[in-house]
Amino acid sequence: ETFNTPAMYVAIQAVLSLYASGAPRGSCWTAAMVLATRAHLRSYALPHAILHLDLAGRDLTDNLVKILIKRGHIFTTSAECEIVRDIKETLCFTAMDFKAEMERAEHSSELEKTYKLPDGQILTMGNECFRVPEVLFQPSLIGSESEGVHKLTYQSIMKCDSDIHKSLYSNIVLSGGSTMYANIQERMQKEIASLAPSSISVKVIAPP
Repeated sequence: ETFNTPAMYVAIQAVLSLYASGAPRGSCWTAAMVLATRAHLRSYALPHAILHLDLAGRDLTDNLVKILIKRGHIFTTSAECEIVRDIKETLCFTAMDFKAEMERAEHSSELEKTYKLPDGQILTMGNECFRVPEVLFQPSLIGSESEGVHKLTYQSIMKCDSDIHKSLYSNIVLSGGSTMYANIQERMQKEIASLAPSSISVKVIAPP
């Protein structure tokens, strides 16, 4: 009433993400949830196929704070944590092969990136750049017993009727801030393809 809004519609983020991708039938991973949806006349969520991963962007930021504290940097105030969030969003990327990238970072400086802090200091990041997003695929890195997002996506699809598996595998949509890391689309494609039947075509759609 205050804004004289003629109408309002509340919808599930994952369903809207599927529509935005042009694929109303598919599976969608939002920032902290894996959700499989199917469309008839209207798109709707399949409750039995919804799987949760209690891990989102804030957890990755907190993990980076802990990593930087171990290196001697102190980030305690909310303003300082916002700096860490910006570091995460600016420098971090998804490794295609985590083990190989760790070895590469150990023997080479070519993966190093720098960030200028507000006080003028230059922060150099090495394997931290991909260790932080790797938590999405290996939650055990921060002590969580949850499965990685790729396995949850696979499990979500497998909970659906077998006759729609093909369409779900071919429309896996990434949605939310934690899906914006460089290479995450390719990594998800690789991981899910390794889990899916060899006869199934896997297609992961990422934000532009």
